Amino acid sequence: MSIVYICAQDIIRRLEDQLRQLQAAKDDLEERQNELQAMIKRLEDSKNMEAAERAKLEEEIQAKQDEVERIRNEVEEKDQETRRLQVSLLFDFLIFFCCCSFGSVCYGYSII
Repeated sequence: MSIVYICAQDIIRRLEDQLRQLQAAKDDLEERQNELQAMIKRLEDSKNMEAAERAKLEEEIQAKQDEVERIRNEVEEKDQETRRLQVSLLFDFLIFFCCCSFGSVCYGYSII
């Protein structure tokens, strides 16, 4: 079994894990966005609310918007990491193919 094959398997496992984390983060983001929209609707529907109650709701909305933005940034970071792993996996497969095709050492890799 070659080093490249073992490395590729590791990258595939990391990529699968990263994809699961990315999906969970996207689901969390969607849930938080829905909560935010419900809060905004509640604020719009409550024109007769007392000032203190309305101010409290506006604070909660701002906090939820901040939370949504933080989660959106996390999703973007996870998405970028997933792309990096995909590129790494593609590179390792290309190296493996190169080594198999030419039966030689390629960029420090060799077929064992």
